[in-house]
Amino acid sequence: MTDRRRKPLSGFSAGSALLLCALACSCTKRVQGRWGDGELRFEGRVSRLDGEREDLWTWWFPNGERREQGRLEHGQRAGKWRQWYANGQRRSEGEREPSADGRASPREGFWQFWFENGEQSAKGVFIHGLREGHWDFYLTSGKLDGEHSGEYHLDQRIH
Repeated sequence: MTDRRRKPLSGFSAGSALLLCALACSCTKRVQGRWGDGELRFEGRVSRLDGEREDLWTWWFPNGERREQGRLEHGQRAGKWRQWYANGQRRSEGEREPSADGRASPREGFWQFWFENGEQSAKGVFIHGLREGHWDFYLTSGKLDGEHSGEYHLDQRIH
C-alpha cells in the first residue's frame, strides 16, 4: 500500500508555512497622525522591528486635501512620488531613489511640475537630484519660458 499523504515542501509543514506568513504580515503596523480638529495628517506603516517608516505613506493638508503620497523603504522615499497643492491641484510627480548613505532620496528620472492653477510649470530629467539634459519651463499662461528652458548639466543651464 502506498502512502498518499502530501509531503510538506522544503521540510515545512502547513502550520509552519502559515506561521511564517503571519509573522511576515505582522512585521509592520499601521500608524496615523491627526490635525487638532481630528482630520488625518498622515497615514502609513512602520516596521515593528526597527520603527522605520515603510510601504505607502500619505500626508494631508489641514483642509483634508492630499499633500504628498509615495512609498518609503527603510524610512527613505523610493519609487513614484506625487505632491498636490492645498487646492487639490497636482504639484509634482516623479521617482525618488534612496541614496547609498541612507540620508536622502533625491529625485531621479523624469519629473513633471505644475502651477497651482493646474498648468504645467516644468518637465525634465533628474540624475541624482540634479537637472540633466533638456528641460522645458512654462509661464503661468502655458507658454514656453525661453529664459529658463534649455539644456542642463549638473543642475546648471548650459544653453
